[in-house]
Amino acid sequence: MSDKKQFREPPCFISTARHDAHTVDLLNNLFKDSARGGYSDIHIEDTDEGAVIRRRHNGIMSEYSRISRAQSRDIQDKIRKKSSIPPSELQAPRDGRMFLEVDGRVVDIRVNIYPIRTGHSIVCRLLDQNNASRQLEEVEMTPDVRREIEKIMFGPEGMLLVSGPTGSGKTSTLYAALNKLNTPERKIITVEDPVEYRLEGLVQG
Repeated sequence: MSDKKQFREPPCFISTARHDAHTVDLLNNLFKDSARGGYSDIHIEDTDEGAVIRRRHNGIMSEYSRISRAQSRDIQDKIRKKSSIPPSELQAPRDGRMFLEVDGRVVDIRVNIYPIRTGHSIVCRLLDQNNASRQLEEVEMTPDVRREIEKIMFGPEGMLLVSGPTGSGKTSTLYAALNKLNTPERKIITVEDPVEYRLEGLVQG
C-alpha cells in the first residue's frame, strides 16, 4: 500500500468556516516549513497573554510565532479534528495521529494535547516516512561508534542502549540498525510504543 493511500481526508488543513482562512494558512505553512527544515517537533503552548509556537531542531527549541488565545483555540480545534481527538475531551491528556503531504512525501505526525494552568499544550512529533528506509551507513556517527554498534548487532547476545534528547537521532539509529539486520534468514520481533515506522519483513508490536 502506498503512503498516499493512508489518507482518509485531504492531506492538508482546510478551511471549513468563513473566519478560519488565516489559521489554515498558518497551520499549513508551519507544518510544511517544519517538515522541509528537518524539525522534529512543534509545540503550541497557551500562556496568560496568548500562545507561543515553538519548534525543535537538532534537540534545540526556538520560537516560531506568538498568537492570540482565540487563534490558539482555532488551531487546537483544527488539530483535534484532523488527528481524531474528540473536541469535548479537554480535561485529560489525549493522543492522536494525522498525516500531511509535503512535496509529494508523507509526514506522519503524532499529536499529544494535555491541559496546563493557562489552557493547553499541544506537541506534534513529525516523522518522515522516508527515514524508514535509511541505512546505518547514512546515519551520522563516528566510524568507531558505528563499528561498536555493528559488533553488538551481530553478536550472539547483548544489549544496545541508545539515549539522547528529542531529535538527536535515536529513532533513526534504531531503525537503520533494523534495516541492516532485516534479511529473509532472520525473524525479528520488535516491542515498540508506538511503532514509529512500518518495516516489511518484521513483526512489529
